Amino acid sequence: MASLICNICDGAVEFRDHKELEEFLFGKLVAYGWRFDLALDTFLNVEVLRWVVYNHFACKQPKLNVKPRQNFKRTRGASRPKEDTSPAPIFHSLTSDSYLEIDCVPFSRLDTSLRQLRDTLKPGAAATLEFTTPAPNITFLSSEFNICAVPFLPRKYATPPPNTPHLSTPRPNRTATPLLASIHRVLEHLTVGPSALTLESLTNVSEMYADGLIAAVERLEDDRAARTAFVNQWGAAGLREELFMMAWEAALFRSGRHLIRWIVVVRK
Repeated sequence: MASLICNICDGAVEFRDHKELEEFLFGKLVAYGWRFDLALDTFLNVEVLRWVVYNHFACKQPKLNVKPRQNFKRTRGASRPKEDTSPAPIFHSLTSDSYLEIDCVPFSRLDTSLRQLRDTLKPGAAATLEFTTPAPNITFLSSEFNICAVPFLPRKYATPPPNTPHLSTPRPNRTATPLLASIHRVLEHLTVGPSALTLESLTNVSEMYADGLIAAVERLEDDRAARTAFVNQWGAAGLREELFMMAWEAALFRSGRHLIRWIVVVRK
């Protein structure tokens, strides 16, 4: 898989029809009389494991919430004010209907954030949550899990250059949460316990989400100005990488056996 991605970025291999990726996922892709199977290599397996572990521990590090230093002299012998090392809340007090994308919430903070949402949502207000989960048949670090992880891994080309953190990547804030969360876990934290919310609707929007990804691919392919701007910033290899990753993610949602996209509406 890693060598395939490298060949795609280099322009040596191209999938001209997005539907071919779905066939490739299931080992049904045939071209020029040859059948092509997807093979995972040790390098990709290690990369996925390393990314998941890094994602977990990096997100657990507390961020200092230090107020600007006041221009006052400290009385001799007085203790130094303690720095607040508690992580900032993901969801603030919600007083009206809100839309929340929780794929960007670190998995180590997902449970706490969902309970916080449940506790802070004001009576009468509704919240719409959109998120991704793996299909029920996907097990942690299995071959299928690693296949699902591919579009979430850090890009090789579309990444900010050194010392330029202000530059954003095409798809920032990708966490491991979409590969680790479950619909049952999310609903349990929202609808069970004190201040439980009422579930108004639960919708599988995987097909619609995949259509949006393919539409983004086609816009980038067909819009000359957008394509030129992308190449100027990330290079031709970065463009091929991004197009493949978006199309690959769409195939994972369309397959019915890899990723599922949900929209949940809850009300207090």
